[in-house]
Order: sequence, then C-alpha cells, then structure tokens
Amino acid sequence: MSTTKNPPSRRALLQERIRALEAAEGQLQTMQPADADGQQRKAQLLRGIAEQKEVCRQELQLREAYIRATSKEQQARIWMKLRTLRARHPELYGSSRVADPCVPCRQSESRQMKEQNIRDHLVSGMKELNTSKCPGGGLRFKYRHNTTDNEYRMPPSHWQPTSADGKKPEQSRSMDYQLKPNVKPSEAIDSLFHGDDCPVVIECMTAIDLLYYRALLATLGPQKFDELFKDGIRIAPNKGPIQKYYTVECRPNRASLQKGDWVYFYNHPDYLNRHGQSLNRAFQGENAIVTGNNKYAGFGVLESSNARMRQELFDAYNLPPKKYDPVTKQYVYNQEADKKYPPLTDPDTIPGLTAPRGDCKGEVDPVVTPNMDEIP
Repeated sequence: MSTTKNPPSRRALLQERIRALEAAEGQLQTMQPADADGQQRKAQLLRGIAEQKEVCRQELQLREAYIRATSKEQQARIWMKLRTLRARHPELYGSSRVADPCVPCRQSESRQMKEQNIRDHLVSGMKELNTSKCPGGGLRFKYRHNTTDNEYRMPPSHWQPTSADGKKPEQSRSMDYQLKPNVKPSEAIDSLFHGDDCPVVIECMTAIDLLYYRALLATLGPQKFDELFKDGIRIAPNKGPIQKYYTVECRPNRASLQKGDWVYFYNHPDYLNRHGQSLNRAFQGENAIVTGNNKYAGFGVLESSNARMRQELFDAYNLPPKKYDPVTKQYVYNQEADKKYPPLTDPDTIPGLTAPRGDCKGEVDPVVTPNMDEIP
C-alpha cells in the first residue's frame, strides 16, 4: 500500500530557500572572476541573492507574526503587508510555467491561467460596458446622472431594489439591488450583459463589481458560479459577496500596476466642496481598470492615458458649480461655492492615482486584484 507524503509547510519552504541562497552566496563569494565583466556578473548575482534572502526573511517574519496575532485586525494588517511585499517584488513572486517550490509564491499553471483569464475579462468587460447596445438601440449601460429620471435601474426579471423608493418598481434612488427569489446567479449576471431588458443604470464602483461577477462566471462556468453565490448576490457600493474574491492593497508607483488591476483616480480634495450640491458630485473620482500599456478605462471613459484621465477630472472640477433651488426645482449657479473654491489653473493639482491622504499617501491606492486564495 502506497502512502502520500504531506507537502512541506510554507514556513519550511522559506527556511529551505534561505539555506539554499546562503549556500549559493558562499560559493559565489569564494569565486574569483577572471575579468571586470565577471566581477560585474558576480556582484549582480550577489545583490540578487541578498534581495531574495531579505524578502524570504521578511515573509517568514510576517507569517510568524500572523500566527502569533491575537486579533483579526492584527491578522488583517499583517496579511496586507504580505500582499504589499509580493506587489513590490514581482520579479521574485512572478509566475512560471515550471513549478519551483523553492521560489516564493510560484503559482501552479492552472491558477496562473485562471487569474489571467479573470484579468482579461475585466479589461474586455469594461469595453463592453462602454460600447454595448440595447436591442432597440442606445447604450445598454448608463450612468445614473446621464438619465432623465436620475435613478438606478436593473432588469426586473432577475433583480429587485432593496428600497422601493423609485418612480417605477425596478428603479431606485440608491444603488442597492439583490436577486429575486428562485433566480440563478449566473442567469442574473447574464441578463445584465445580454438580456433584452435595458438600459442598466448604475455607477462606476458597482460597474466594476459587475465586471468581477462577469469575469468569475466566464472563468468558473455557470454551475460552479451558482454554487459560489448560492446565498445570493447583492449589487451595492462596498457590499455584497463579491468582496471576498478581490483584495485591496497599495502599490509604490504606476510601473507596478498590472493589466486587469482595478484602480481609482482622485479628483482635487476640494471637489465636493465645490460641487457637493450638484449632480456633478459623482466626478469626485473615477474607478478604472488598467488595460495595459499605461492605459486605463472607466465606466463612461474610454481607454485613456494617465494624463488624459487627470485632464477629465480637471475639466469636471472647473465646471460651474450648481445647487438645487427648491423654488424653481432646478439646479442653478452656486456663486458662493465658485468664489470660495475657484477653478483650478493646473491639471497637475489633480492627484490622479496617487492617494492624497491615508496610510498609503503618495502611493497608488487602492489597487484591487483578484483574490486567488479564495477563488476555487
């Protein structure tokens, strides 16, 4: 009778890797290169080994701290540091077609392909959001503030608002929808992208949540998708089961971003002070997907460069501020806001991808990526 040996733990693999690196380092240090090129190669290899050792040690320390943590909050902070460590060293945590258990965080080929497929679908899905048409004409997906009713809407055949406060049963003033009883999650997501009942009226954050559902459906198939979301789907900002299947981190700069990352472009910090009383308040920022080649696309914003995305926000800031007049029931010019928070003169004052505040101030934050530890 054969027995299967349990694989070594992650901690054991890291310790093994450190020992192997130290042995290689010792061999290199005793080597005498014949020329300057050899010296340069030796120095480069030693630097690489030293970096790998340091990263392995940092991960080992973080994992040991995670085990010792006494609260979920501590564990969450440590896990975020682990994710940041991986993001800052893609050359060490990259994927490979060759399985190598000694290299930190090498992914299996199937997991690697699955993540890439999800990322590809996030990119193609954003294009579909911006260009897909209803059977009768007109855009399938619309931004709430670009509609006459100024209310959210999802197909009533599969979805219902949590608050019945709209002008019609399928409409709502708040972006908060859930599945109707006895509706399959896969069919509900499909109804948004391919159904005859449209338009679908949403906003930019939940738009990308929908793209994640769409990407998981395309990657896992209807049966596994329905099992994954058997307890229902809720479509609302910062809510719903989809949040389990992506992680949020910060990155040091734009160069560290990958195709399929979900990012956020910040408008000027005074944007809501200037436009908070008008319908234009939605342009306080823009959720976007990295499409590759230093380009980004958001809901209602076709593929653009970083500079172009910031210019769009700059132009939105400089629109005349308005406020609601209850007498005329119209939005009128807000002279007080225009005087207190005047138009900007330089697009470089728009933070864009750089977080203007918080723990990740000065870095790209947030960066949302597929959580492959949870996706089956």
